[in-house]
Amino acid sequence: MRRLYILPKEVWSGTVQTGTHSLPNGSAEPVLVPMAQLFHPTIGSHYIDLPNGMVLMMTSFDHDERCEDLFHSHLAVAILPHPTLEGRKPLKSHVGVSGYRFEQNHLDALKEHRDLGITDADTVLDVARKASAIHPEVRFRNAL
Repeated sequence: MRRLYILPKEVWSGTVQTGTHSLPNGSAEPVLVPMAQLFHPTIGSHYIDLPNGMVLMMTSFDHDERCEDLFHSHLAVAILPHPTLEGRKPLKSHVGVSGYRFEQNHLDALKEHRDLGITDADTVLDVARKASAIHPEVRFRNAL
Protein backbone atom coordinates (compact mmCIF):
# COMPACT_ATOMS: atom_id res chain seq x y z
CA MET A 1 0.00 0.00 0.00
CA ARG A 2 1.20 3.48 -0.77
CA ARG A 3 1.94 5.71 2.21
CA LEU A 4 2.73 9.38 2.74
CA TYR A 5 5.76 10.68 4.62
CA ILE A 6 7.36 14.02 5.42
CA LEU A 7 11.13 14.16 5.51
CA PRO A 8 14.04 16.45 4.68
CA LYS A 9 14.83 16.39 0.97
CA GLU A 10 18.46 15.68 1.83
CA VAL A 11 17.36 12.43 3.49
CA TRP A 12 15.32 11.44 0.42
CA SER A 13 18.36 12.01 -1.81
CA GLY A 14 20.87 10.62 0.70
CA THR A 15 22.04 7.19 1.76
CA VAL A 16 20.99 4.71 4.42
CA GLN A 17 23.06 2.15 6.27
CA THR A 18 21.81 -1.37 5.55
CA GLY A 19 24.49 -3.22 7.52
CA THR A 20 28.23 -3.57 7.93
CA HIS A 21 30.94 -5.67 6.39
CA SER A 22 34.30 -6.76 7.75
CA LEU A 23 37.53 -5.34 6.42
CA PRO A 24 40.72 -7.44 6.11
CA ASN A 25 42.11 -5.75 9.25
CA GLY A 26 39.11 -6.99 11.27
CA SER A 27 37.34 -3.67 11.61
CA ALA A 28 33.80 -3.10 10.38
CA GLU A 29 32.68 -0.66 7.71
CA PRO A 30 29.09 0.49 7.14
CA VAL A 31 27.29 -0.62 3.99
CA LEU A 32 25.49 2.42 2.56
CA VAL A 33 22.97 2.40 -0.26
CA PRO A 34 21.03 5.25 -1.86
CA MET A 35 17.76 5.84 -0.01
CA ALA A 36 15.92 5.45 -3.32
CA GLN A 37 16.88 1.76 -3.37
CA LEU A 38 14.52 1.17 -0.44
CA PHE A 39 11.47 2.33 -2.38
CA HIS A 40 9.29 0.06 -4.49
CA PRO A 41 11.20 -0.88 -7.65
CA THR A 42 8.25 -0.10 -9.95
CA ILE A 43 6.51 2.73 -8.10
CA GLY A 44 9.65 4.50 -6.90
CA SER A 45 8.88 7.63 -4.92
CA HIS A 46 7.14 10.86 -5.77
CA TYR A 47 7.28 14.07 -3.80
CA ILE A 48 6.22 17.66 -3.50
CA ASP A 49 8.64 20.22 -2.08
CA LEU A 50 7.49 21.74 1.21
CA PRO A 51 8.85 24.76 3.08
CA ASN A 52 12.12 24.48 5.03
CA GLY A 53 13.72 21.85 2.79
CA MET A 54 11.16 19.15 3.52
CA VAL A 55 9.19 17.00 1.08
CA LEU A 56 5.81 15.31 1.16
CA MET A 57 6.66 11.92 -0.31
CA MET A 58 4.66 8.91 -1.41
CA THR A 59 6.00 5.41 -1.92
CA SER A 60 5.22 1.78 -1.20
CA PHE A 61 7.13 -0.96 0.56
CA ASP A 62 4.94 -3.84 -0.60
CA HIS A 63 8.02 -5.47 -2.08
CA ASP A 64 10.18 -5.69 1.05
CA GLU A 65 9.35 -5.32 4.75
CA ARG A 66 13.03 -4.88 5.63
CA CYS A 67 13.19 -1.79 3.40
CA GLU A 68 10.08 -0.45 5.13
CA ASP A 69 11.63 -1.08 8.55
CA LEU A 70 14.85 0.71 7.55
CA PHE A 71 12.94 3.69 6.21
CA HIS A 72 10.48 3.89 9.11
CA SER A 73 13.32 3.73 11.63
CA HIS A 74 15.10 6.78 10.17
CA LEU A 75 14.79 9.50 12.80
CA ALA A 76 14.09 12.26 10.26
CA VAL A 77 11.15 10.46 8.63
CA ALA A 78 7.66 11.46 9.79
CA ILE A 79 5.07 8.80 9.00
CA LEU A 80 1.59 10.03 8.15
CA PRO A 81 -1.47 8.00 9.20
CA HIS A 82 -2.20 4.74 7.42
CA PRO A 83 -4.81 5.58 4.75
CA THR A 84 -6.97 2.52 5.37
CA LEU A 85 -6.73 2.24 9.15
CA GLU A 86 -6.67 5.96 9.99
CA GLY A 87 -7.71 7.59 6.73
CA ARG A 88 -10.52 9.62 8.26
CA LYS A 89 -8.60 10.80 11.31
CA PRO A 90 -7.65 14.53 11.24
CA LEU A 91 -3.91 15.07 10.89
CA LYS A 92 -3.98 17.38 13.92
CA SER A 93 -4.90 14.41 16.13
CA HIS A 94 -1.91 12.47 14.78
CA VAL A 95 0.64 15.08 15.96
CA GLY A 96 2.91 13.66 18.65
CA VAL A 97 1.58 10.10 18.45
CA SER A 98 4.31 7.73 19.58
CA GLY A 99 6.23 5.92 16.87
CA TYR A 100 5.31 8.15 13.94
CA ARG A 101 7.50 11.22 14.58
CA PHE A 102 4.79 13.38 13.00
CA GLU A 103 5.09 16.66 14.89
CA GLN A 104 3.59 20.13 14.70
CA ASN A 105 6.42 21.35 12.44
CA HIS A 106 5.44 18.69 9.86
CA LEU A 107 1.80 19.75 9.95
CA ASP A 108 2.89 23.38 9.71
CA ALA A 109 5.03 22.59 6.63
CA LEU A 110 1.96 21.06 4.96
CA LYS A 111 -0.22 24.03 5.92
CA GLU A 112 2.39 26.55 4.73
CA HIS A 113 2.62 25.11 1.22
CA ARG A 114 0.87 27.77 -0.83
CA ASP A 115 -0.92 25.42 -3.23
CA LEU A 116 -1.89 22.47 -1.02
CA GLY A 117 -4.45 24.28 1.14
CA ILE A 118 -4.06 21.91 4.10
CA THR A 119 -5.92 22.66 7.33
CA ASP A 120 -5.86 21.10 10.81
CA ALA A 121 -9.10 19.25 10.02
CA ASP A 122 -7.71 17.54 6.89
CA THR A 123 -7.07 13.81 6.90
CA VAL A 124 -4.33 11.87 5.16
CA LEU A 125 -6.90 11.13 2.42
CA ASP A 126 -7.48 14.88 2.01
CA VAL A 127 -3.72 15.47 1.80
CA ALA A 128 -3.36 12.84 -0.93
CA ARG A 129 -6.32 14.27 -2.86
CA LYS A 130 -4.96 17.82 -2.66
CA ALA A 131 -1.40 16.72 -3.44
CA SER A 132 -2.52 14.77 -6.53
CA ALA A 133 -3.79 18.04 -8.02
CA ILE A 134 -0.16 19.24 -7.93
CA HIS A 135 1.59 15.94 -8.68
CA PRO A 136 -0.65 13.20 -10.15
CA GLU A 137 1.52 10.36 -8.78
CA VAL A 138 1.11 11.51 -5.18
CA ARG A 139 -2.21 9.75 -4.68
CA PHE A 140 -3.63 6.63 -3.16
CA ARG A 141 -5.12 3.87 -5.21
CA ASN A 142 -7.97 1.75 -3.86
CA ALA A 143 -7.95 3.42 -0.43
CA LEU A 144 -11.27 3.35 1.39
